[in-house]
Amino acid sequence: MDLSMIMLLALGALLIFFMFNSNRKRKAQQEQMAERLVPGATVMTTFGLYGTVVSVDSDANKVTIESTPGTTLVVHRQAIGQVEAPVVAEPTADSASSFGADSSDAKDTDAPGPFGRDDDRPTGGPFGDDDKR
Repeated sequence: MDLSMIMLLALGALLIFFMFNSNRKRKAQQEQMAERLVPGATVMTTFGLYGTVVSVDSDANKVTIESTPGTTLVVHRQAIGQVEAPVVAEPTADSASSFGADSSDAKDTDAPGPFGRDDDRPTGGPFGDDDKR
C-alpha cells in the first residue's frame, strides 16, 4: 500500500466517525427535548409561534399549545423547535429577601426614561450647548 491509499482510508474512517458522532448527538438532543416537553412548558415551533404546552399525545405525535388565553393549536410533535423549562411559581417578597434582594432595590415605576428627570439629561450637542430647534 502506498501513502495515498493509507490517507484515503484514514479520511474515510474519520468521515464515518464524524457521521456516527453527529447522529448520536442529534438523538440525545431529541430525547432531551422530549423529556422537557411537558404541560406547562413554554415552546417555540419551527414556524416561530410561541405558546405554552397544554397536553402531549405521544401515540399520535400531537402537541396542544395555547398561544393566547383561549386559543389552542394542535401541532405535530416535530414542529416543536425549542422547549423551555415549565413555568414555576413566582417568588414572593419573603423568598426574594432570602437571595439578598432588598425592598429598597425596587425600581420606581414612575421614573422617567433612561436619562432620569428632564433636568438630568446631558446637554450640548453638535450645535452648541443650547441645541433647541
